[in-house]
Amino acid sequence: MRDVLPGDVVSVARLLLAVSGEERAQCCRRIMLQAEAAHQYFNRFGKSHPMWGNGSLCSAVARFHLPPEPSFSDREYRRCHLVVLNELEGHCLSPKPSRAPE
Repeated sequence: MRDVLPGDVVSVARLLLAVSGEERAQCCRRIMLQAEAAHQYFNRFGKSHPMWGNGSLCSAVARFHLPPEPSFSDREYRRCHLVVLNELEGHCLSPKPSRAPE
C-alpha cells in the first residue's frame, strides 16, 4: 500500500459512514488489503489496477459513491476516523498478505 495521507483517511472514513458499525472494521481491512494488492499490481505492471487503483487508499475507494464529508461534530464520522486509524495501525504491524479478498 502506498504511504497513507490525510485525504486517504478521510476517503475511507466517508465510505465507512455507509457501513453499519459492526461491519466497519472488516470493510476497512478489506479496503487496505485491496490497496496493498493494487500497489503490488502497479509495481509489477506499471499501471493502476482496474478496480482497486494505484495502491493508495483514496484510489481503492474511488469506485464507490462517497457521502459528503461531515464535520467532526458528527459522532459517527469521528468513529469512522478512529476505525481507519486503528485498522491502519494493525495493518502496518501485521505481515503482508499475498492476495486481497474479493
